[in-house]
Amino acid sequence: MSVSPTVEWWQPPTCQPPESSSSWDALRTYRTLAEDACLRPTGTGEGNHPPPNRVYAHLTTKRGYVRHATPHENYRGVMGRGIRMSGLVLLAAVMAACSGGGEETASTTSGRSTSTVAETAPTTAEPSAPTAAAPVENFRAVLITTGDEHACALDGEGRAWCWGYGESGRLGDGSGEDAATPVPVATDARFRLLSAGRTFTCGISTDERTLCWGGNSRGQLGDGTTGGGSGDADQPSPGAVLGDRSFADLAAAQLHACALDEDGAVWCWGAYPSGQLGVAVNNDQTAPVRAGGDLRLVKLGQGGDTSTCGIDTDGAAWCWGGNAFGQLGDGTRSNAAQPEPRPVVGGRTFRALALGRTHACGIDLDGTLWCWGRNEAGQLGDGTTEDRAEPVAVALEAPVRQVTANDRITCAVTEDGRAWCWGANVDGRLGDGTVDDHIEPVEVSGGPIWEELHAGEAFTCGRTTDDAVFCWGAGQNGRLGDGSGEDHLLPVPVAAP
Repeated sequence: MSVSPTVEWWQPPTCQPPESSSSWDALRTYRTLAEDACLRPTGTGEGNHPPPNRVYAHLTTKRGYVRHATPHENYRGVMGRGIRMSGLVLLAAVMAACSGGGEETASTTSGRSTSTVAETAPTTAEPSAPTAAAPVENFRAVLITTGDEHACALDGEGRAWCWGYGESGRLGDGSGEDAATPVPVATDARFRLLSAGRTFTCGISTDERTLCWGGNSRGQLGDGTTGGGSGDADQPSPGAVLGDRSFADLAAAQLHACALDEDGAVWCWGAYPSGQLGVAVNNDQTAPVRAGGDLRLVKLGQGGDTSTCGIDTDGAAWCWGGNAFGQLGDGTRSNAAQPEPRPVVGGRTFRALALGRTHACGIDLDGTLWCWGRNEAGQLGDGTTEDRAEPVAVALEAPVRQVTANDRITCAVTEDGRAWCWGANVDGRLGDGTVDDHIEPVEVSGGPIWEELHAGEAFTCGRTTDDAVFCWGAGQNGRLGDGSGEDHLLPVPVAAP
């Protein structure tokens, strides 16, 4: 694009909802993002810079109205200083490559429209008909869960679907292959609960069977076998966990899993070294073992690596296992295995817990979020990078509804349906359109009304209140489920199968 040296630097406008509604049944989103533009000054001298290589803009809409990107009429999208994109662009990053050769090519990363803009600006770009494509139909689910490099979900009929990295059989479709869009788990079972660990997934069926599939290097499938550190006992389709027990809750972690029976007793299986099974043993357990002594819990914390947490009948939080960074929340740190449950200090009443690799978070009855443990990337959200052996409060704009955690990341959904993430922004998994780490919460861009989030190792997925599923971050091996295999810094819809 030929650009005059006299053009002023463009700054993103402050976008407000229009006073009048435009009826457009599109994805429910709130915010338009645009950074930089192809209209930077060129030439020589102080303050002159060449055009950027890429410009990213994000069109967002809300059911019932479309948010304007500029003060004038332009409900289909805007990029740069008056360079408008017309045509249907749903939750896609609009990219412009500024070649400096007299024209600018703009397209959505999901390929829904492609346009060529003449060098004169501002100008309007109409999508080329041959390249325009219908919007991707959004996969809908009533529950989602994420492992390190794969995700799974339940549809409205209780059928399980998974996508992403297929190694070890963690997708459960029997193939062991990657899947860039959801594939059905190879079982006739209907599930009421799913929980994904690092390389495996477990679920409780509606007929009260506990089934697991995927990696089994440490006995984490609970079927009586183990690969002894290898993949020899991996299972690419669901198999039953040993023992004739009905479980009320289930949580899969990195290399172990725990469940609660109908009386609240804790049962765990898989890797043992840090005491995460809640019982003093000297080897991995390939079938459920009674954990936690006489402790009775009503809910388990999802996630974790070398530690396990749960909530008792009085709302007190208990944790056991590895505590090198204070992730048990009992005010101490120790490299020794801690198989006996310890109360999280502070006397708070919790209603939900989530565990990362070396930190944990909990929501109290007032909706305040508390976090503790390792904090090297700011995953505790308290504005520091100091480890905490006791819970510290996270400052959010509304009470918290749901929380999730993984390696150096925490995300939460507040009661107003907004999503927030903080910590290490590996491959854009915080969803704010950048790859910058944040030691305090930043809002996930795109603005659907969220119901739940689940953080993977380098990606995050979320489910909206109308059950649409989105993912963002690293797209390698298809873990975002949009069919592209590409990274996305902003939420993209998981494709319907």
